[in-house]
Amino acid sequence: EISKPKSLLTRKSILQFGYPSVFDGRSTFIFVPDRFNKENYAVYNSPYLQHYLAALALKVNNQIADPYVIRFPFALFALSGILASIVILFKQKISSFTIVLYSFMVSTSVQLYLYYREARHYALHLPLTLGFIYSYFYLNRRSAQFSFIIFGFLLYNAFYPGFFAIY
Repeated sequence: EISKPKSLLTRKSILQFGYPSVFDGRSTFIFVPDRFNKENYAVYNSPYLQHYLAALALKVNNQIADPYVIRFPFALFALSGILASIVILFKQKISSFTIVLYSFMVSTSVQLYLYYREARHYALHLPLTLGFIYSYFYLNRRSAQFSFIIFGFLLYNAFYPGFFAIY
């Protein structure tokens, strides 16, 4: 579990230095070439999208570190994923009973609420995966080809294993 102050520091430093960081086996540091000896540290890779999205939220809020502002874009992604899944079910002509049952199960899923409450990269998976798969089904259209590339790029940068599990 990443502590909230460390997470906030990471997002603020992205605005100043960009994302690259180093890991010394115990702690993660933002990589500033003048401060660190590159031979003693390993580069720490984590999906970029969640950090850039949170940094953008900080930028919009004039760099005032409010956890609600940082989590707001992730909450919007979570809600858009749930709504997009229901729309896709309607477009696939699934029975109304199945859609109501799905809506009930999603709205009462404690695990989903806990993931979305954490408001990190978990909230990005559902809408990006839906967009990636839905655009795959319509690759014969020009717009779907572009959206397939965009959703694939965003999904890869949100969570690598999720991208490769689908790919």
